[in-house]
Amino acid sequence: MENIEFDVETCPDLWKMELKLAEDLRKCCDVKKKEERKNDFENEKKRDEENEIYVERECDLKESANILHKLGLVYRKKALYFLHRLNLALTIIALVGHSKVSCLIRNRLSRILTSIRFALIRSAALMNAAIVRKPSNAREIHKDLDNLHLLVLNLAKASCCEYKLSGKVDFVLEKLRFLRKATEANLNKLQNIPENISIQEEFQRQQGKIDFMESLQSMVSEYYIDVMSWVSNQCVEIMGKPPCGYAVVGMGSLAKKEITPYSDFEHVIVLDDDILERFNENSDEYQSVLEYFRWFCVTFFMVILGLGETPLYNVKIPSLNSNQKKKYDWFYDKWTPSGISFDSMAIYASHFPLGRQEKTQKKTWTTELIRPVSKMVEYLDKDVDLKDGYHLANVLSNTCFVSGDKVIYDCLVEMSGMKMNSWRKSGNEIFLKQLEEDLNNFSVYDNLENTLSTFSSSFNIKQVFFRTSTLFVSALGRMKFGYSGENCPFRVVKKLKESQVLTPEAAHELAYAVAISCEVRLKLYLKNKRQEDSSRNLNYFSPLAMPAALDIKKSIGEESLLSYIEIVGNLQHMIRTESWNYELTKHAPHYKIYTAFCLHLHSKAIRLYKSMVSKSTSGIRIPVSVILLVADSMYVNQMYDEALNLLQDTFEALDWHKIKLHIACLIIQCMTALDKKDDEICAFMKENHDRLNPEEDFHVMLRCYDVYGKYLLEVVDDPEEALQVYVKLSDLLSDFRLLEPTLKQPVRGCVRKHILGFGAGCSFGIGECHLRNKNYDIAIENFQEGIRRYEGCGIQCNQYLCYGHTIVGKLFMDKKNYTVAKAYFGTVFQILEGCIHEGKAAPVVGFVKERLSECTELQKNVFALEWPGN
Repeated sequence: MENIEFDVETCPDLWKMELKLAEDLRKCCDVKKKEERKNDFENEKKRDEENEIYVERECDLKESANILHKLGLVYRKKALYFLHRLNLALTIIALVGHSKVSCLIRNRLSRILTSIRFALIRSAALMNAAIVRKPSNAREIHKDLDNLHLLVLNLAKASCCEYKLSGKVDFVLEKLRFLRKATEANLNKLQNIPENISIQEEFQRQQGKIDFMESLQSMVSEYYIDVMSWVSNQCVEIMGKPPCGYAVVGMGSLAKKEITPYSDFEHVIVLDDDILERFNENSDEYQSVLEYFRWFCVTFFMVILGLGETPLYNVKIPSLNSNQKKKYDWFYDKWTPSGISFDSMAIYASHFPLGRQEKTQKKTWTTELIRPVSKMVEYLDKDVDLKDGYHLANVLSNTCFVSGDKVIYDCLVEMSGMKMNSWRKSGNEIFLKQLEEDLNNFSVYDNLENTLSTFSSSFNIKQVFFRTSTLFVSALGRMKFGYSGENCPFRVVKKLKESQVLTPEAAHELAYAVAISCEVRLKLYLKNKRQEDSSRNLNYFSPLAMPAALDIKKSIGEESLLSYIEIVGNLQHMIRTESWNYELTKHAPHYKIYTAFCLHLHSKAIRLYKSMVSKSTSGIRIPVSVILLVADSMYVNQMYDEALNLLQDTFEALDWHKIKLHIACLIIQCMTALDKKDDEICAFMKENHDRLNPEEDFHVMLRCYDVYGKYLLEVVDDPEEALQVYVKLSDLLSDFRLLEPTLKQPVRGCVRKHILGFGAGCSFGIGECHLRNKNYDIAIENFQEGIRRYEGCGIQCNQYLCYGHTIVGKLFMDKKNYTVAKAYFGTVFQILEGCIHEGKAAPVVGFVKERLSECTELQKNVFALEWPGN
């Protein structure tokens, strides 16, 4: 496998210079754990979890600017070095005769040209990053940039080499400033929807927001296209007349009219099929056509890089952010704002004309996105999509015209529709597989739950407030209409309504959710003045969490915030179960309570709960996460008092005893947190528990046993009785495991999740009982089983895993098995080190906070001992 950038033998001196400068840059940085930035790039999970990252210190930005400038000059030298090699090769070819040149040599020459282009792009990116860090030194760097631009135009054989690309950059910056100011001014006109208004007024205000946001997104998209079209036309003017017809085609959020003034530009270049008739694909003439558009792309790149909004991560500098060698993937560019740029050069992205040109062990081919129409459509073939592995077919199926020949673009749309609809039925498994993956990755409730159950201080707005709606609206349209050429989610919802797939009420609610998602994203980007998807410290473990949650609430309004989660949660449920045509805010009201607690709207959650119970004519269940959250929050006393009052109320519900059992569970959970005893509440729970039907009320039964067992252990301190309760819970779980295969989806999935979660808690509970009775070996076995079950729950349960590993570690220390003890403590530290960041993290709550210092001392003791056999 050939990869010139890492072929050190070809350029050892320059590679050494690069490594030396990279090491100098590292000295200007602080070490951070990778967890701190994992939400900044949604695909960071693809990288090595053990890597540390380095972030430049603000006080050393001038020094790092100088280093980046020098590194940019090194990459200019690299381009000249590769150019020298190219000229030597061409001289040899001229001597031996062109007809004797093998295909292998031609490919080699093509790779050298590719290396020249990428070296020039990286050189420009580094110099512009230096300007961002040290504007006072911009004049000197601009001189080097102008020389670099001149080199690019000469190599491109442009007809107008005297053009100064910096002038084009200034014009684009002016247009972007206008777009951003106009967008912000329009958003400021948008008023939040107040509470306690009539249903009719609420509907009218929601419809007003829908119309406003659809119009605003359309305006932003059209202006964005206008800017990119202008840059494209300027590049053509500089390069000279194109050798064939072409179209610059936008993709992604631009095609869906979801673009923001800080979004990257995903696009391809489609050529007229006429060149396939005129030239053989292997001919010099055909390659000459491609070379024109490759250098057209590099010229375009130079203008976009000049905006100073391309983080260095995007261009994958081999010594800083390598695609291939993990030890060279360490740098995090915090200081270059992420804004208008080309798509990242990461192997899972590269949605720009030059495409992915780096080969890897798993992907030994390259993917160029400059192709004639019929060749570009081949990427839509299901086999090619599986091969490329980064969902290129899905991206290419949502396009818009930017510049060039509109007829060629129309031809692409027509051929794409025919291709995709031809294999829609036979190849639908690819779409369904992708949809299932998206439902798992972007489940709105799982994302909220994961935020609560991990110690991460980041909250990804894109995952919770954007993709959770727009992604699935597009999927719903694709499920019903196949490839229709309609990309905008607002338009998709209208089409679903017109086709009577959705009722007018459901369509209204879905359009409202899309409007909210676009509003949140626009406001977040405009506030941060960059493409920033992570809202920090929305985790309830953090005392800084409240302001961040309140900031979102202030941004779009409390009711809009809760309605969005409710609508999207039910949309995802609707897609999972294919149960269409119902109103999306009329189901699962307990999730609204859960959402309110997740977002720190505790008083609102309590009011909702009281209202829900008082109006109910059927059983109400409280999400387990709400109970756990309340018990660990400052609102436990308030919830305890409210729950006691609720228990005294009279309900007209058909199964009121079930409602009161839920309330009793909540009271006992609060009692456990407050270390209070109340025999009457416990007696009430036992009495009503016997009236439950295991097949219908499995969740309530499991909750009663789980809560009561913890109460007996923590408050009553009766491990014997607690053990009996947990044994009953274990038997009940065994019965449910036998029942699970007979159930239908989605009930089966719900039952399975409860079995895993309660099973893990039950194992811990039995382990705790045996621990207090000094049956240590049995305790270890049960805690280990609980750890395995928590790891298989499908969501991160770091607080429980830390607790289990700590207990087992202590027990193995007591047994003087220090090697195993070290492994368990090491796991605790590995989890916590990824969550607690230098100077930024808040202390975690409850037992985990206590175990951290305890683990520190215990691990010191382990290391201080002489370990037998080591």
